[in-house]
Amino acid sequence: MPTSSQRVINVGTSSGPLVSASEKRRGLVFVAGAANRYTLSFDAPAVLDQGYTIYPGDRCPDFSWHVHGDMCRRAWQAISAVAAQNVTFYEIYD
Repeated sequence: MPTSSQRVINVGTSSGPLVSASEKRRGLVFVAGAANRYTLSFDAPAVLDQGYTIYPGDRCPDFSWHVHGDMCRRAWQAISAVAAQNVTFYEIYD
């Protein structure tokens, strides 16, 4: 049965690490914040609006190993648009 863990990381207006790489991870779900948009990137520094940008009120994007391959296992970076904000995400493991 899969297990999951919720994490909350503060993301600033410069690119920074959000999720470490993990070969055991089978999925990631990011929560759309209520404050500002933020941009995600994997394996490279995040650049605002150049990558996967999540806007307040968006559907929570999910990345699974079965659909997205090893993308969900890689390290992810994030950058916030306006001010530092907390980003919530779930890691799913087998």
